[in-house]
Amino acid sequence: MEQSAIFDRWPWGSDDGYANSPNHDYLRNTPLNLSNQKIPLYVRCTSSPIDKFNGNFAGNQYLPSYVGIQGAVVDQPRFTETRVRPCCSCCPAQANNPQVSNGFVSAGGMLLHNENSRIATCSDGTSNTMILGECSQYAIDNATGGKVHIDGGWPHGWAMGSGQAGTIESAGANALLERFYNLTSIRYPIGTQTYGLPGVSINHGANNPLLSAHPSGVMSGWVDGSVRFLTNSMDLVLLKSVATRDDGMAVTLEP
Repeated sequence: MEQSAIFDRWPWGSDDGYANSPNHDYLRNTPLNLSNQKIPLYVRCTSSPIDKFNGNFAGNQYLPSYVGIQGAVVDQPRFTETRVRPCCSCCPAQANNPQVSNGFVSAGGMLLHNENSRIATCSDGTSNTMILGECSQYAIDNATGGKVHIDGGWPHGWAMGSGQAGTIESAGANALLERFYNLTSIRYPIGTQTYGLPGVSINHGANNPLLSAHPSGVMSGWVDGSVRFLTNSMDLVLLKSVATRDDGMAVTLEP
């Protein structure tokens, strides 16, 4: 990523991505300080109303506009997926975080926790598989009318990952997994802005939707390196199919 100064000082033995947190000193106790650190290649959408940095938690952490695609969750009978586990274990009692434990995480995509996904596993084809999606807009809490963060890096920034051991598939079928920051598993249509849906949460829902301030859709990145604009009207099953690397469904997208 052309960030050798950060790479060379990164404490690879740390077990999570908290940066400059008083309770997680893995990064604070090294010469590396991620406060106010902008990573140019973690592109920000210029239309996003969300601040570039979160100064309210553990320093001033850079917030990316895009999330990695872990895959998609079941939508019977139209879409099936066996590599799905319940998520997430943290914080269900928080008033502003009501649905974090009612989500599902998938291992059917290309950006997976604790795994290296080889191109060979993308049997649907690199031009038919999405690997990044935009999440650069607030959700709306219908109960209060307030704006809520569901962007992938909130509140901990781009370096945050997960404390989950092993892979998603290696966890028991009924195990309640940890949260997976900066990633999402597709469950809802593009542009879904309703806060409080199952799996949609401020900190951090497994199924936070792709969402932007653009009037009709989101930007997306694909395994072949291409970038495409996906509309809010995109069929949900089609969206789930392109989020999955090997479901075998034929897809046709407009250029």
